[in-house]
Amino acid sequence: MALSDIASGANEGSAGTTAETKIFAHISGLLEFYARRTAAAPALLAPGRPVLNYRALGNRTQYLIRTLRGLGIAPADRIAVALPRGADSALALIAVASAAVCVPVNPDLTADELQR
Repeated sequence: MALSDIASGANEGSAGTTAETKIFAHISGLLEFYARRTAAAPALLAPGRPVLNYRALGNRTQYLIRTLRGLGIAPADRIAVALPRGADSALALIAVASAAVCVPVNPDLTADELQR
């Protein structure tokens, strides 16, 4: 399914109505859209953790974007993310991908494997 299908609600079965099609060039645009459209809807779920809704995800993502920009990180810069699996890692991947080019790195790699 394309991002434009997600934004238009193409899968929601709105028979007889036409949904606005919106194309997102970046994941941050998609997050902003859902933060406005369904702010209280669950965005990130993890066992043993409180639900993070789209409003909170958008706020945390915008905070990280501002922080990275303050450090001189530009949208075309590449950032490697190697964190243990979990909700914090998922949040970091989403936020970094919203600010720059995210390069997920397997956290199970050894130092030698990372070197190669």
